[in-house]
Amino acid sequence: MDVTFFIQAGVAVTIVLVLAFVVRQSGKASQNTRTQRDEVAERRAKKRALLARKVIKVDWRDEFAIDGGGVIDRDHQMLFRLINQFSANVPRFRLPREMAPYLDTLKKYTQAHFAREEKMQAAVNFLAQEEHKQEHAAMIGKLDEVIAKARKATDDTVNDVAYEISQFLIKDWLAKHVLESDLSMRAYVERVKKRA
Repeated sequence: MDVTFFIQAGVAVTIVLVLAFVVRQSGKASQNTRTQRDEVAERRAKKRALLARKVIKVDWRDEFAIDGGGVIDRDHQMLFRLINQFSANVPRFRLPREMAPYLDTLKKYTQAHFAREEKMQAAVNFLAQEEHKQEHAAMIGKLDEVIAKARKATDDTVNDVAYEISQFLIKDWLAKHVLESDLSMRAYVERVKKRA
């Protein structure tokens, strides 16, 4: 009986030691996972802080006006607001799906704006109507590409993708299209107003 007692006690001690080892290893693994998560969170926070300093805002100015505060100017002002709202949120996005409402709203508004702008171009006999219409179609195509890219972003790339989209919206959309291409319509609008 003495031997059986010692064998049982040895087995019990072994089980306790094995369980203690497993619990300790589990704790280390958990600590490592927490450390890795903390490192990822810190890296993302630093990236967002950097992007917060890099994101720019473009304000509407009167010299951008095309139709003297009419529907096209109001549309352009709204486009500035929508793009600035998206850009301001670049460092705040945590998940790719958070970009979707901004981009969907921008696309819907842009499509309505382009229809109004093309109607105005016809009314003022804008010579570059067809080229401008093609430019509009290309921009909607590019916006579709941007939306697809936003959907493919990961939690790790969401801020980088959002920043890239912001740069496209500001540089290609506002600067090149609205401030360069659309401003060429001003003379046509003014000529029609003088005749009226």
